[in-house]
Amino acid sequence: MGQKKALILTNGFMNLHQPLVNELERVGWNVTLIKDCVLEGDPKLRSTPVRNFAKRFIRLPKHVTWHRRAEQYWSDIFPTLDNHYNLFICLNSFTISPTILNKMKERTERSVLYVWDSSAIWDFSEISRHFDAAYTFDLNDATKHLSLSLLPNYYVAPAQAIASQKKYSAVILGYDRDRRINFLSALATELSRHGLTDYNFKLIPHPLPPLSQRLFKNYSLSKKLSSGNLDDFLLKEPVTPREYMEMMEQSEIIVDDVMPKQSGLTPRFIWGLARGKKIITTNRYALRYNFVAPENICIVDRKNPIIPEEFIKATPVENPPILSTLEIRNWVRIISGDEPLPDYRNRLQN
Repeated sequence: MGQKKALILTNGFMNLHQPLVNELERVGWNVTLIKDCVLEGDPKLRSTPVRNFAKRFIRLPKHVTWHRRAEQYWSDIFPTLDNHYNLFICLNSFTISPTILNKMKERTERSVLYVWDSSAIWDFSEISRHFDAAYTFDLNDATKHLSLSLLPNYYVAPAQAIASQKKYSAVILGYDRDRRINFLSALATELSRHGLTDYNFKLIPHPLPPLSQRLFKNYSLSKKLSSGNLDDFLLKEPVTPREYMEMMEQSEIIVDDVMPKQSGLTPRFIWGLARGKKIITTNRYALRYNFVAPENICIVDRKNPIIPEEFIKATPVENPPILSTLEIRNWVRIISGDEPLPDYRNRLQN
Protein backbone atom coordinates (compact mmCIF):
# COMPACT_ATOMS: atom_id res chain seq x y z
CA MET A 1 0.00 0.00 0.00
CA GLY A 2 1.39 3.40 -1.00
CA GLN A 3 1.89 6.45 1.17
CA LYS A 4 -1.32 8.19 2.22
CA LYS A 5 -1.81 11.65 0.76
CA ALA A 6 -3.54 14.61 2.39
CA LEU A 7 -4.51 17.91 0.79
CA ILE A 8 -5.02 20.89 3.13
CA LEU A 9 -6.71 24.15 2.18
CA THR A 10 -5.77 26.98 4.54
CA ASN A 11 -5.39 30.75 4.58
CA GLY A 12 -2.49 30.43 7.02
CA PHE A 13 -4.16 32.36 9.85
CA MET A 14 -1.79 32.42 12.86
CA ASN A 15 -0.02 29.43 11.29
CA LEU A 16 -2.59 27.19 13.02
CA HIS A 17 -2.33 24.63 10.22
CA GLN A 18 1.34 23.87 10.88
CA PRO A 19 0.95 21.49 13.86
CA LEU A 20 -1.66 19.60 11.81
CA VAL A 21 0.79 19.30 8.92
CA ASN A 22 3.61 18.28 11.27
CA GLU A 23 1.54 15.53 12.89
CA LEU A 24 0.30 14.09 9.59
CA GLU A 25 3.86 14.00 8.26
CA ARG A 26 5.11 12.47 11.53
CA VAL A 27 2.81 9.47 11.07
CA GLY A 28 3.78 9.06 7.42
CA TRP A 29 1.35 11.13 5.38
CA ASN A 30 2.40 13.08 2.30
CA VAL A 31 0.88 16.56 2.76
CA THR A 32 0.15 19.19 0.11
CA LEU A 33 -0.93 22.72 1.07
CA ILE A 34 -3.21 25.02 -0.92
CA LYS A 35 -3.16 28.72 -0.12
CA ASP A 36 -6.72 29.96 0.35
CA CYS A 37 -7.93 33.56 0.20
CA VAL A 38 -11.00 35.70 0.89
CA LEU A 39 -12.86 36.95 -2.18
CA GLU A 40 -14.87 40.14 -2.01
CA GLY A 41 -18.62 39.57 -1.72
CA ASP A 42 -18.33 36.18 0.03
CA PRO A 43 -21.92 35.23 1.03
CA LYS A 44 -20.58 33.40 4.11
CA LEU A 45 -19.34 36.62 5.72
CA ARG A 46 -21.64 37.98 8.41
CA SER A 47 -21.38 41.31 10.18
CA THR A 48 -23.68 43.98 11.55
CA PRO A 49 -27.19 44.22 10.04
CA VAL A 50 -26.25 47.45 8.25
CA ARG A 51 -23.12 45.91 6.71
CA ASN A 52 -25.02 42.76 5.74
CA PHE A 53 -27.56 44.93 3.94
CA ALA A 54 -24.78 46.78 2.13
CA LYS A 55 -23.08 43.55 1.06
CA ARG A 56 -26.28 41.90 -0.14
CA PHE A 57 -27.95 44.81 -1.90
CA ILE A 58 -25.76 47.86 -2.42
CA ARG A 59 -22.84 45.65 -3.57
CA LEU A 60 -25.09 43.00 -5.07
CA PRO A 61 -22.96 42.41 -8.22
CA LYS A 62 -19.96 41.32 -6.13
CA HIS A 63 -22.19 39.06 -4.06
CA VAL A 64 -23.79 37.45 -7.12
CA THR A 65 -20.52 36.89 -8.97
CA TRP A 66 -18.66 35.37 -6.01
CA HIS A 67 -19.19 31.78 -7.23
CA ARG A 68 -17.85 32.60 -10.68
CA ARG A 69 -14.76 34.28 -9.21
CA ALA A 70 -14.21 31.35 -6.84
CA GLU A 71 -14.25 28.95 -9.80
CA GLN A 72 -11.79 31.18 -11.64
CA TYR A 73 -9.52 31.09 -8.59
CA TRP A 74 -9.65 27.28 -8.51
CA SER A 75 -9.13 26.95 -12.26
CA ASP A 76 -5.42 27.64 -11.63
CA ILE A 77 -5.28 25.20 -8.72
CA PHE A 78 -6.88 22.06 -10.20
CA PRO A 79 -4.14 21.43 -12.81
CA THR A 80 -1.50 21.38 -10.05
CA LEU A 81 -3.23 18.67 -8.01
CA ASP A 82 -2.86 14.89 -8.06
CA ASN A 83 -5.69 12.67 -9.25
CA HIS A 84 -6.20 11.02 -5.86
CA TYR A 85 -5.99 12.03 -2.19
CA ASN A 86 -6.96 10.01 0.86
CA LEU A 87 -7.92 13.12 2.81
CA PHE A 88 -8.97 16.66 1.89
CA ILE A 89 -9.04 19.06 4.87
CA CYS A 90 -10.50 22.56 4.59
CA LEU A 91 -9.63 24.93 7.41
CA ASN A 92 -12.56 27.37 7.08
CA SER A 93 -12.56 26.89 3.26
CA PHE A 94 -13.32 30.45 2.18
CA THR A 95 -13.21 29.81 -1.60
CA ILE A 96 -14.97 26.44 -1.57
CA SER A 97 -18.39 26.26 -3.22
CA PRO A 98 -20.55 23.11 -3.63
CA THR A 99 -19.49 22.87 -7.28
CA ILE A 100 -15.79 23.07 -6.45
CA LEU A 101 -16.13 20.62 -3.57
CA ASN A 102 -17.90 18.08 -5.78
CA LYS A 103 -14.97 18.24 -8.20
CA MET A 104 -12.56 17.69 -5.32
CA LYS A 105 -14.58 14.76 -3.96
CA GLU A 106 -14.10 12.97 -7.28
CA ARG A 107 -10.40 12.64 -6.39
CA THR A 108 -10.71 12.40 -2.59
CA GLU A 109 -11.70 9.53 -0.28
CA ARG A 110 -12.66 11.75 2.67
CA SER A 111 -13.44 15.47 2.70
CA VAL A 112 -13.38 17.32 6.02
CA LEU A 113 -14.26 20.87 7.04
CA TYR A 114 -12.93 22.41 10.24
CA VAL A 115 -14.30 25.82 11.27
CA TRP A 116 -12.58 27.98 13.89
CA ASP A 117 -14.85 31.00 13.46
CA SER A 118 -18.27 31.71 14.92
CA SER A 119 -21.14 31.67 12.42
CA ALA A 120 -21.94 35.16 13.68
CA ILE A 121 -18.89 36.22 11.64
CA TRP A 122 -18.38 33.47 9.06
CA ASP A 123 -21.36 31.20 8.43
CA PHE A 124 -20.16 27.88 6.99
CA SER A 125 -23.37 25.98 7.78
CA GLU A 126 -24.55 25.83 4.15
CA ILE A 127 -21.30 24.50 2.69
CA SER A 128 -20.67 22.15 5.66
CA ARG A 129 -23.42 19.71 4.66
CA HIS A 130 -21.57 18.93 1.42
CA PHE A 131 -18.52 17.48 3.26
CA ASP A 132 -18.12 13.91 4.48
CA ALA A 133 -17.49 15.35 7.95
CA ALA A 134 -17.67 18.91 9.26
CA TYR A 135 -16.49 20.15 12.65
CA THR A 136 -16.73 23.46 14.46
CA PHE A 137 -14.99 24.77 17.57
CA ASP A 138 -18.15 26.70 18.50
CA LEU A 139 -20.61 25.09 20.93
CA ASN A 140 -23.64 27.12 19.82
CA ASP A 141 -22.99 26.50 16.13
CA ALA A 142 -22.77 22.74 16.72
CA THR A 143 -26.11 22.91 18.54
CA LYS A 144 -27.77 25.09 15.92
CA HIS A 145 -26.54 23.34 12.74
CA LEU A 146 -26.95 19.57 12.36
CA SER A 147 -24.24 19.49 9.70
CA LEU A 148 -21.58 20.71 12.17
CA SER A 149 -20.14 18.57 14.98
CA LEU A 150 -18.39 20.00 18.01
CA LEU A 151 -14.61 19.54 18.03
CA PRO A 152 -12.66 22.14 20.05
CA ASN A 153 -9.23 23.37 18.99
CA TYR A 154 -6.19 21.14 19.46
CA TYR A 155 -3.18 21.68 21.69
CA VAL A 156 0.43 20.67 21.24
CA ALA A 157 2.12 19.18 24.28
CA PRO A 158 5.62 20.50 24.99
CA ALA A 159 8.36 18.30 23.53
CA GLN A 160 9.81 18.21 27.02
CA ALA A 161 8.79 19.58 30.37
CA ILE A 162 9.72 23.26 30.60
CA ALA A 163 10.94 24.21 34.06
CA SER A 164 10.03 27.88 33.89
CA GLN A 165 10.29 30.18 36.84
CA LYS A 166 7.21 32.25 37.55
CA LYS A 167 7.70 35.62 35.87
CA TYR A 168 4.20 37.00 35.30
CA SER A 169 0.96 36.97 37.24
CA ALA A 170 -1.09 37.06 34.01
CA VAL A 171 -0.39 37.04 30.25
CA ILE A 172 -2.27 37.80 27.04
CA LEU A 173 -1.11 38.38 23.47
CA GLY A 174 -3.66 39.26 20.81
CA TYR A 175 -4.94 41.75 18.27
CA ASP A 176 -6.33 45.12 19.36
CA ARG A 177 -9.91 44.50 18.24
CA ASP A 178 -13.45 44.68 19.63
CA ARG A 179 -12.36 47.35 22.15
CA ARG A 180 -9.95 44.87 23.74
CA ILE A 181 -7.79 47.77 24.93
CA ASN A 182 -10.67 48.88 27.17
CA PHE A 183 -11.01 45.41 28.67
CA LEU A 184 -7.29 45.07 29.37
CA SER A 185 -7.16 48.53 30.94
CA ALA A 186 -9.98 47.57 33.30
CA LEU A 187 -8.44 44.16 34.02
CA ALA A 188 -5.06 45.73 34.79
CA THR A 189 -6.77 47.95 37.36
CA GLU A 190 -8.51 44.94 38.90
CA LEU A 191 -5.26 42.95 39.13
CA SER A 192 -3.56 45.95 40.73
CA ARG A 193 -6.35 45.98 43.33
CA HIS A 194 -5.13 42.51 44.30
CA GLY A 195 -1.53 43.75 44.44
CA LEU A 196 -0.56 42.14 41.12
CA THR A 197 1.38 44.46 38.83
CA ASP A 198 3.67 41.94 37.12
CA TYR A 199 1.19 41.11 34.35
CA ASN A 200 2.25 41.06 30.69
CA PHE A 201 -0.49 42.31 28.36
CA LYS A 202 0.55 42.83 24.73
CA LEU A 203 -1.66 43.91 21.83
CA ILE A 204 -0.89 43.82 18.12
CA PRO A 205 -2.41 46.69 16.07
CA HIS A 206 -5.25 45.27 14.02
CA PRO A 207 -4.53 45.20 10.25
CA LEU A 208 -8.03 46.59 9.62
CA PRO A 209 -8.99 49.00 12.44
CA PRO A 210 -12.67 49.73 13.21
CA LEU A 211 -14.50 52.13 10.89
CA SER A 212 -14.41 54.87 13.54
CA GLN A 213 -10.62 54.73 13.47
CA ARG A 214 -10.28 54.34 9.70
CA LEU A 215 -12.11 57.63 9.23
CA PHE A 216 -8.93 59.29 10.48
CA LYS A 217 -5.92 59.35 8.18
CA ASN A 218 -3.64 59.76 11.18
CA TYR A 219 -3.88 56.42 12.97
CA SER A 220 -1.94 57.71 16.00
CA LEU A 221 -4.69 60.31 16.44
CA SER A 222 -7.42 57.71 16.13
CA LYS A 223 -5.81 55.60 18.89
CA LYS A 224 -6.55 58.42 21.33
CA LEU A 225 -10.26 57.74 20.82
CA SER A 226 -9.89 54.56 22.85
CA SER A 227 -10.41 54.79 26.59
CA GLY A 228 -7.14 53.40 27.88
CA ASN A 229 -3.59 53.99 26.74
CA LEU A 230 -2.71 51.61 23.90
CA ASP A 231 0.96 52.53 24.20
CA ASP A 232 1.07 50.81 27.59
CA PHE A 233 0.10 47.49 25.99
CA LEU A 234 1.37 47.89 22.42
CA LEU A 235 3.67 45.11 21.22
CA LYS A 236 6.87 46.90 20.26
CA GLU A 237 8.73 43.89 18.80
CA PRO A 238 7.46 40.70 17.11
CA VAL A 239 7.03 37.60 19.27
CA THR A 240 7.59 34.12 17.85
CA PRO A 241 5.18 31.27 18.73
CA ARG A 242 7.92 29.71 20.86
CA GLU A 243 8.43 32.97 22.78
CA TYR A 244 4.69 33.23 23.38
CA MET A 245 4.59 29.66 24.69
CA GLU A 246 7.41 30.56 27.06
CA MET A 247 5.42 33.58 28.24
CA MET A 248 2.50 31.26 28.96
CA GLU A 249 4.71 28.81 30.82
CA GLN A 250 6.07 31.64 32.96
CA SER A 251 2.65 32.97 33.91
CA GLU A 252 0.27 31.86 36.65
CA ILE A 253 -2.84 33.00 34.75
CA ILE A 254 -3.73 33.08 31.04
CA VAL A 255 -6.07 35.91 30.03
CA ASP A 256 -8.56 35.01 27.31
CA ASP A 257 -10.86 37.47 25.54
CA VAL A 258 -13.45 36.56 22.90
CA MET A 259 -15.99 38.30 20.71
CA PRO A 260 -19.29 38.77 22.59
CA LYS A 261 -21.25 36.21 20.48
CA GLN A 262 -18.53 33.55 20.42
CA SER A 263 -19.02 30.32 22.38
CA GLY A 264 -15.98 28.50 20.97
CA LEU A 265 -12.80 28.26 23.03
CA THR A 266 -9.76 30.05 21.61
CA PRO A 267 -6.40 28.31 21.04
CA ARG A 268 -4.91 30.27 23.97
CA PHE A 269 -7.66 28.90 26.25
CA ILE A 270 -6.99 25.28 25.18
CA TRP A 271 -3.22 25.75 25.39
CA GLY A 272 -3.61 27.25 28.87
CA LEU A 273 -5.67 24.29 30.06
CA ALA A 274 -3.14 21.83 28.67
CA ARG A 275 -0.39 23.57 30.61
CA GLY A 276 -2.28 23.48 33.88
CA LYS A 277 -2.89 27.22 34.08
CA LYS A 278 -5.70 29.21 35.64
CA ILE A 279 -7.64 31.20 33.07
CA ILE A 280 -9.47 34.53 33.21
CA THR A 281 -11.90 34.65 30.29
CA THR A 282 -14.74 36.73 28.87
CA ASN A 283 -16.23 33.57 27.31
CA ARG A 284 -19.40 32.93 29.30
CA TYR A 285 -19.69 29.45 27.77
CA ALA A 286 -16.34 28.24 29.11
CA LEU A 287 -17.83 25.92 31.73
CA ARG A 288 -20.13 24.22 29.23
CA TYR A 289 -17.23 22.04 28.05
CA ASN A 290 -16.63 18.81 29.97
CA PHE A 291 -12.82 18.96 29.81
CA VAL A 292 -12.69 22.18 31.85
CA ALA A 293 -12.24 22.12 35.63
CA PRO A 294 -14.41 25.00 36.99
CA GLU A 295 -11.87 25.70 39.73
CA ASN A 296 -9.36 26.85 37.10
CA ILE A 297 -11.68 29.34 35.40
CA CYS A 298 -12.78 32.87 36.24
CA ILE A 299 -15.42 34.28 33.87
CA VAL A 300 -15.46 38.08 33.90
CA ASP A 301 -17.49 40.86 32.35
CA ARG A 302 -15.60 42.73 29.61
CA LYS A 303 -16.71 46.15 30.84
CA ASN A 304 -16.29 45.50 34.54
CA PRO A 305 -13.99 42.52 35.24
CA ILE A 306 -14.12 41.40 38.88
CA ILE A 307 -11.74 38.70 40.11
CA PRO A 308 -12.49 36.97 43.45
CA GLU A 309 -9.56 36.85 45.84
CA GLU A 310 -10.11 33.10 46.23
CA PHE A 311 -9.33 32.63 42.54
CA ILE A 312 -6.10 34.61 42.80
CA LYS A 313 -4.91 32.50 45.74
CA ALA A 314 -6.12 29.12 44.45
CA THR A 315 -3.80 26.42 43.11
CA PRO A 316 -4.85 24.95 39.74
CA VAL A 317 -6.47 21.52 39.84
CA GLU A 318 -6.18 18.77 37.23
CA ASN A 319 -8.59 19.04 34.32
CA PRO A 320 -10.79 16.04 33.34
CA PRO A 321 -8.92 13.36 31.36
CA ILE A 322 -11.04 13.90 28.23
CA LEU A 323 -8.85 16.97 27.62
CA SER A 324 -6.16 14.60 26.32
CA THR A 325 -8.31 13.80 23.26
CA LEU A 326 -7.53 17.33 22.04
CA GLU A 327 -3.77 16.73 22.02
CA ILE A 328 -2.72 17.07 18.37
CA ARG A 329 -1.99 13.34 17.91
CA ASN A 330 -5.50 12.36 19.05
CA TRP A 331 -7.13 15.38 17.37
CA VAL A 332 -5.69 14.39 13.98
CA ARG A 333 -7.00 10.84 14.37
CA ILE A 334 -10.49 12.26 14.91
CA ILE A 335 -10.18 14.52 11.86
CA SER A 336 -8.93 11.63 9.69
CA GLY A 337 -11.78 9.38 10.85
CA ASP A 338 -9.50 6.89 12.64
CA GLU A 339 -11.00 7.66 16.09
CA PRO A 340 -14.62 8.39 17.08
CA LEU A 341 -15.60 11.94 18.03
CA PRO A 342 -16.07 12.31 21.80
CA ASP A 343 -18.91 14.34 23.28
CA TYR A 344 -17.37 17.55 24.66
CA ARG A 345 -20.53 19.10 26.09
CA ASN A 346 -20.88 19.52 29.84
CA ARG A 347 -24.45 18.29 30.20
CA LEU A 348 -24.67 19.66 33.75
CA GLN A 349 -24.19 23.19 32.44
CA ASN A 350 -26.70 23.04 29.54
